[in-house]
Amino acid sequence: MYYRILHLSDLHWSENTKADQEIVITELLKDLVSITEDRRPDCIVFSGDLVYSGTGILSFEAAKAAFLDRIRDALGLSDNSILICPGNHDVDRKKALDDDYLEIGLKNKLISRDSLNEHLDKYIETTGRDESVSRLNYFFNFYDKYFGSNAILRTRYVNCFIDKRGDGDIGFAVFNTAWRSTGAGESERRHILLGERVVDLATKMLSECRTRIAVMHHPLEWLANWDQKTS
Repeated sequence: MYYRILHLSDLHWSENTKADQEIVITELLKDLVSITEDRRPDCIVFSGDLVYSGTGILSFEAAKAAFLDRIRDALGLSDNSILICPGNHDVDRKKALDDDYLEIGLKNKLISRDSLNEHLDKYIETTGRDESVSRLNYFFNFYDKYFGSNAILRTRYVNCFIDKRGDGDIGFAVFNTAWRSTGAGESERRHILLGERVVDLATKMLSECRTRIAVMHHPLEWLANWDQKTS
């Protein structure tokens, strides 16, 4: 049996550029109509940067209505079939840059596998008291409203999903690699964090799946050197 994934990324939705984006979205929808006649995707994976700037929930809502909803409907899927992780543009950059004490503290503390594991052991299974991910609060508020109700694991660092199938289950680990981003882009190469604990937890949750798929926004080479070795 086939399992088909529609992978999309980096929409960077903005009211300022929506006219140009509408042209691209319209052409994409035309292509999807022909594709889905005999090759309908089983799920949609969107791997980050849904909006240009994550400084409010309205941009996320607009991007969903103008883009995700239309693709979902064209494929005959539901919101539970959309797997989405945050990217650096989804960060509330003002929050990240204005909160100097928090940023300096995290930067000075999270410098090794052990210090990152200690942080994750404390916060990975919480959703309401972890200030280190607060720069993504608008993204999380949006996400929690529409997505993830079918997750077998929901955290701010990774969400896990299993699509049960007769020929073997398909497991997805949808990682958050944007929680240490300030939205700066290229200058953050080799400074992004994923975490050994996060990968271990996802691996455990999906251990019985025939196929396991990792979804994240940043390439592995964007991780800090010591995190690349342990993650």
